[in-house]
Amino acid sequence: MPVKSQYQQAFWRLMSKADIKPAHTISCSVHSAYPEDLACFEEKFRLFPHGCFVLETGLGISGYGLSHAWDLQPPPQLNALIGALPMQGNTYFIHDLTLTEACRGNGFAGLFIEKIITLASSLGKTSVSLVSVGENENFWRRYDFHATPDQKFQNAARSGGYGVDAVHMTREIGSGHKR
Repeated sequence: MPVKSQYQQAFWRLMSKADIKPAHTISCSVHSAYPEDLACFEEKFRLFPHGCFVLETGLGISGYGLSHAWDLQPPPQLNALIGALPMQGNTYFIHDLTLTEACRGNGFAGLFIEKIITLASSLGKTSVSLVSVGENENFWRRYDFHATPDQKFQNAARSGGYGVDAVHMTREIGSGHKR
């Protein structure tokens, strides 16, 4: 797959405190239907900076991902502070993966997902979970995420600010993924 020249040297790196506002700006631009306050980004960074990443490209920051340990229970509400992470969270939660439209289709989402699977595994988690929004369920299925069968998860995702089309999804650690 050809990669545009400004993306040839692109890479995911840990987010720094200085990256929070640019990541939030991308969020506001891409996710206008799912707005989150800057305070939510700041809190996720404060609670688990090792799960916050930015996609650095020749154009600057062109994407971000926020993630953290969580209990396999209904997801945290969108645009709400969570206060603290569970001490013994048994899943790893991808809160958000966002790429600017210009850099989509270059494989960066897959690289982020691989990074998260590796991180979750190193933390002893048995699964990675997320809430798919905006009818993106098929995107996540390509990486072996499947709708969580327990209806309470689906109801919590839909009533937690993620929208009526939200789908809570889970991937067991160790399953392969398709490209």
